[in-house]
Amino acid sequence: MPPAAQRLVLACSGGMDSAVLLHLAQQTGWPVQVVHIHHGLQPQADAWAAHVKKLAKNAQLPCHVLTIQPNPDEGGLEAGARKARYAALKAFLEPGDCLLTAHHADDQVETLCLRILRGTGPMGLVGIRHCQPFGAGYLLRPLLDVPYQALRQYAQCHQLSWMDDPSNQDTSFERNYLRHQVMPLLKARWPSMQQTMGRLARLTEETEGIFSELLSDRIGQHRLADAPLLAVNTLIQESRAMRFAIVREWLAELGWRPPSRRQLDQGLDDLLFADDDRQPVLKWADGQLARFNGALYRLPNPLPAGLRSAVIRRGETCSWGQVGTVHWVSTALPEQGDLLEMRPFSPGDRVYLPQRPPQAAKELLRQARVPPWWRSQLPFITNSASEVVAIAGVAPSAAFEFIPNADPALGDWRYFHGSVTVSPRPAVAPRYCDVPVGRRKK
Repeated sequence: MPPAAQRLVLACSGGMDSAVLLHLAQQTGWPVQVVHIHHGLQPQADAWAAHVKKLAKNAQLPCHVLTIQPNPDEGGLEAGARKARYAALKAFLEPGDCLLTAHHADDQVETLCLRILRGTGPMGLVGIRHCQPFGAGYLLRPLLDVPYQALRQYAQCHQLSWMDDPSNQDTSFERNYLRHQVMPLLKARWPSMQQTMGRLARLTEETEGIFSELLSDRIGQHRLADAPLLAVNTLIQESRAMRFAIVREWLAELGWRPPSRRQLDQGLDDLLFADDDRQPVLKWADGQLARFNGALYRLPNPLPAGLRSAVIRRGETCSWGQVGTVHWVSTALPEQGDLLEMRPFSPGDRVYLPQRPPQAAKELLRQARVPPWWRSQLPFITNSASEVVAIAGVAPSAAFEFIPNADPALGDWRYFHGSVTVSPRPAVAPRYCDVPVGRRKK
């Protein structure tokens, strides 16, 4: 168990493997919470939730049902469900929580086979990890070395109750086809393949740990002094392979899966070698990479959403949706009364600052070096005449304090102001700089 562990949070689907995990968890002496994700994708979804509640009640454990709405546009329905499921579980965890899932040895073998068939890189051979940081806590898979048949025997021996998911028999899904059509043939020919592939995953994980330590030092050579962003002017001095490795490890710091090699091949070149007046963005399921002011940013996908409108009173602090909070300094803008409205940026906005002529909001944001993805997110403060009298966190800088959402899961989202700059840095050790053909600057 991680040293900071305080509570077990058991992700329970109601299937056989999670029923075994629940039975084992309640014998540990640790405080346990049961959580069930209601996907709403099957007619039996309500019955699954009711069954998990019954299991938790019989075990005298608290149970929470989290309802999600998977987005099929995020890489398909399965990928969308996975992303929504893990986002809900991350949001549920508190510091010191250990989320337990019931992945077992058969799951590990299937995952490794699927990744190999899809052309995974070396680190994809780690497969499913035993333990990793997750949200405010940790994600643990204590059954990962236990075969499915051993779990089934345990469940039958202890007369546990579970429900079988009928979708697990649908061989139109890749994993189910592999499980029912391919794995029996492989196991018949190579009976020890489960142990062998499990050993492959463990050895690869050890090797990855060594590379991760080495790459962490390398990342430090490119990280800005005042933010965890990467400086473009030093990163481009690395070899192409090293650049890819650094960016993948940098994303792994947040627990994000990197984009595919094909996406990274083209997208990273666009980010690093674009002209200074361009702001290219590389998007994939887990996040976004963006460039601004000579630095690379890790951004969530999608970006946090603000509000359409809100009212703020003098001296008050109020929320601006998922984006952050705004505080009106009580002594600021006395001529504007005690009540103002907030709204997002609108094309053509002009800002009426005290003792200054009206100025185009777009130009004001550019002068303040606010990144493009933030310009439509910051709250614009308007008076009774619908005039923009302030931009929270930008101008007047002492009037409205803006505190961005600092959730670690949002990556570098919170760095919205021009105070983050790339200053000249000593070059890294000389290496060749392989600028892609057709992209070398004049």
